[in-house]
Amino acid sequence: MRKLMIIATCLPLAFAAGGIARAQEDPPAPARPQTPDNQSAPGVRSVTVLDKGNLPPELRAQVNALVSRTSRDELQELRQAIDAMPMASSALRAKGLSSAQVIAAAIDDDGELTLVAEEQV
Repeated sequence: MRKLMIIATCLPLAFAAGGIARAQEDPPAPARPQTPDNQSAPGVRSVTVLDKGNLPPELRAQVNALVSRTSRDELQELRQAIDAMPMASSALRAKGLSSAQVIAAAIDDDGELTLVAEEQV
């Protein structure tokens, strides 16, 4: 079983923001049409949305601990970054959720972004 590591809410998307900032510093590349592969943040290959209530108790406890240490500003920054990623926003909408319900995020070495959402926020 693949190990899911919950990390500080802003860290997974900070990498994406850093990649976007670096891309803005580089000389512009020839224009390419937007496709699903290049609509996400750099390094994000897929997005999985999990409901906190459906997590195993051990993982839910880790998420709760993380959320208790997360400031409102950090959570808002995470949600703004999610809104800026069409792939993440689309995955949330497909589940009938929005970024306002995301409480934690993690990204693994394979580029899978996992968003943990709570239906009653």
